[in-house]
Amino acid sequence: YFVHNATTFGIDTNAIFIGGRSAGGDISLATAYLNEKDLNDLAKTYNVNYVEELGRLDSSTNSFTDRYKLRGVINMWGPVPDTSYIDLEEIKSMPIIMFHGTDDSAVPYKLFCPPEYPYTRYGSYYIAERYRLLGGCYELNTKIGGGHGEDFSDEFLADKISLFLKNVLCDS
Repeated sequence: YFVHNATTFGIDTNAIFIGGRSAGGDISLATAYLNEKDLNDLAKTYNVNYVEELGRLDSSTNSFTDRYKLRGVINMWGPVPDTSYIDLEEIKSMPIIMFHGTDDSAVPYKLFCPPEYPYTRYGSYYIAERYRLLGGCYELNTKIGGGHGEDFSDEFLADKISLFLKNVLCDS
């Protein structure tokens, strides 16, 4: 919607970032790294028809066909289904900043595979490791002993995220 109406809202479509906290981080990571086929394949493993239940990834309840490229990702306590969804091209073109506590019981810092859920998720530690191994630009802010979101002050988050946005936009 916003890309389609970029002129109306004064949006520079070459400077689009995505981010969120907890479930918002999860959705941001899925939007950045998974495509329609990935989600469809993933949903099949859980016997879910995600299109029926959630709508299509790129056109849920609309007919917009505008394409855009994300400049960066801001992840606060979110996971990915598997770091292999993050490919080399994305790593080279889409920097990421992450915030996570090592004792997060809602979305673990490393691996999320509780017995009551039918899936495994990879936290910020493994996302950063994927970026590091493939030579991408990332920043992982880790709070040793930290939990799910309450350990970083709003001022700390604002300062770090502002600097991240500036550095990406200035190609530094």
